Amino acid sequence: MLHTYELQRDEAPQCITAVTFAGDPTNYIAVGTADTVSDDVPAKGRILILEISETNQLKLAAEMEVQGGVMAIKELQGKLLCGINERLCLYAWKTRENQASESNLILECSHRGFVLVLSLAIHGEFIIAGDLIRSMTLLRYTNGKIAEIARDAWPDMLTALEAIDDETFIAADNASSIFTLVKNTETTSEDEAKRLQWSGGWHLGDQINRFKHGKS
Repeated sequence: MLHTYELQRDEAPQCITAVTFAGDPTNYIAVGTADTVSDDVPAKGRILILEISETNQLKLAAEMEVQGGVMAIKELQGKLLCGINERLCLYAWKTRENQASESNLILECSHRGFVLVLSLAIHGEFIIAGDLIRSMTLLRYTNGKIAEIARDAWPDMLTALEAIDDETFIAADNASSIFTLVKNTETTSEDEAKRLQWSGGWHLGDQINRFKHGKS
């Protein structure tokens, strides 16, 4: 262990990712936290941007307190995408010399429509979000906005997900099963196109917390 970073009292880390922001060559570590004292969903949390010093020490580069727990976090096109309770928030990075706010993180856009976002995956301009109850949702980030494309119509609590390609997605749920969903690209019905189609699955018997692309 090289170094540790201490959180606040009654605060727990929920997610972590490496991020390189557009216009800044520095490699940062982004951490999402949530309070541990709320009765239901987290009432507040923080986004921490940590920098590794030349002596391998974790140094706080920026922080932002938000309303809700930061349960999932991913880099998206040089920006930071966060799942904060029932919404997705995309933050751009600005240096202090270029803006007058206290934080380097500037909210660019957001999208609501979830119960509690628990996991995120990125594939190009596509966003795949896993929910506490509403299973999987496919969205796209274009022209500075996040828009929903399709979602799984069946309720499910996901523990992990990942994009295999632009049209196929894999997920694991709290029943220790894994399954794949696909976009319905052959239908002419607008309603059917908004529903992800079940492709296959099986009961593993163990809970999966993370999918990761490997090298062939």
